[in-house]
Amino acid sequence: MILIVGGAGKFNTIKRYKQDYTFQKIYAFEPNVSSVPEVIDDDIIFINKAISTKNGCAKLYTSTNYQSASLEPGKTTGGLTCNKYKIVETIDFPAWLKETFSLANILLDMDIEGTEYKVLGAMIENGSINLIEILTVEYHWNKLLNMTIENHKELLNKIKSAGFVFDCNGAGNTISALKDWVA
Repeated sequence: MILIVGGAGKFNTIKRYKQDYTFQKIYAFEPNVSSVPEVIDDDIIFINKAISTKNGCAKLYTSTNYQSASLEPGKTTGGLTCNKYKIVETIDFPAWLKETFSLANILLDMDIEGTEYKVLGAMIENGSINLIEILTVEYHWNKLLNMTIENHKELLNKIKSAGFVFDCNGAGNTISALKDWVA
């Protein structure tokens, strides 16, 4: 299995997964290098880019202490402000998935502070969602301007239609889903 963590931060999520799983490869995406550990394990491929639906550069809105950051100017929590940002590289994640992998053996963990709606929608659209075996996402629908519960539920229904079964025992806004190979 391959582990991909979007919004890897201090790599705590990676450490937690490594206790329970053995991975062929581990990819860690994090645009905010101030939160990345100084020493990265040899088995981790660190990609200093923000997960997005476009290759290029974008504003990463940050809090005063750089502990919270988002590509979404309408994220309303974490002390973010439209006046404080830095320019970071972005990657068209759905396209990268299709170009990089051919087998559905990926555990994808995403905490990308509001951009998950655009990215997951694009993954469904281009079919790269089918490469995912286990999906864990921290959703931010209630922390974004112009995002409604209806939009949130619509995306969840599309993920279910792609063959995922939800395990809603996650804390807060975190939802885990497993590919239902019987469906």
